[in-house]
Amino acid sequence: MDMIRILIAATALSCGLALANASLAQEDETDFTTVQEMMSAKEFVDAGLHELSQQQLNALNEWIQTNMSATPGQGGGGQQLASASGTTGGGDQRGFHADEESDIHSRIIGEFKGWYGYSEFHLENGMVWQQVASDTMKGVRMNDPKVVISQAMLGGWRLKVEGVNKTTNVKRIK
Repeated sequence: MDMIRILIAATALSCGLALANASLAQEDETDFTTVQEMMSAKEFVDAGLHELSQQQLNALNEWIQTNMSATPGQGGGGQQLASASGTTGGGDQRGFHADEESDIHSRIIGEFKGWYGYSEFHLENGMVWQQVASDTMKGVRMNDPKVVISQAMLGGWRLKVEGVNKTTNVKRIK
C-alpha cells in the first residue's frame, strides 16, 4: 500500500512539475525538453529526482539546456544531447521528443505473443520501443501485426496493436 501511495505522489508531483515547466517553456520559446519530459514517472522516482525542490529541478534543467543541447559555436561546450539510440540526428526521431504529435504506424516484426513487462517491440520501420511498466497482456499470437504508437498524456507514448483491446505505455529506445 505504501508503494501505491509513493507512485501516486510521484505521479502527482510529475504532473505539477510538467505544468510548471510548460509555463516556463512558453516564456522561453525554445524546443528544450525538460528532464521531467524525458523520463517516465518511474524513471524520475528511481533516479531520486522527485526529492529535488522546484528550484533544484529548474537549475538542473537549465544546466542541461545550456550544456547538452547547444551545438558547436553556440556556447555550452558544444555537446549535443544524444538520443537513446546514441545518435544526435538523422532519420525519424519521433518518440525521442515529447513535443511531437503525429502517430506512428508500422508493424511488429515477426510473431507477437503479447507483452510481459518491459517487453521490446521491433518495428518494420526500424524503430524499437520498450514498455515502461510491468503490465502484461497474454493469450494472443499474431504475425507481423499492425501497430499505432501515439502520444499519451504528459508526453508519454502508447502502443496499440490492431485487434487487441489493450494498450501499453512505451518509450523509444532505438
